[in-house]
Amino acid sequence: MNVPTDFDLELEPNGTFAILTNHRDVTLQSAIERQRAMRKFAEKHGVYNFLLDTRGKSFCGTYVDLFRFARKTLHKEGFDSRWKVALVISPQDRSHDMLEIFTNNAGYQVKIFADYDEAKVWLTWKSEV
Repeated sequence: MNVPTDFDLELEPNGTFAILTNHRDVTLQSAIERQRAMRKFAEKHGVYNFLLDTRGKSFCGTYVDLFRFARKTLHKEGFDSRWKVALVISPQDRSHDMLEIFTNNAGYQVKIFADYDEAKVWLTWKSEV
């Protein structure tokens, strides 16, 4: 019997990144659960790039929650600074505002997109630097 979850996490068909698809709105606690799942998935599959598909879902918290998540929780939960994370949101969603700034200031590569295809390009683009 499968236990229903509020997200799925799987490798993209080419195996270049993982896709986490949210099925419910995200709370601070559920964001921590997703982070733990991503860490285990990265360890198992050797993947460092993640696409978080949050279209149609919102973050149910405050900017203070986002700040604490970026500054304290991610490090404590093993968020790897080598990871690239693309968060795809609905164009009208404002609930994730500031997450990109907070995570980048904490030393992580997180970028917010309203376009799924742009997010995929960013995740797979290789810099010459």
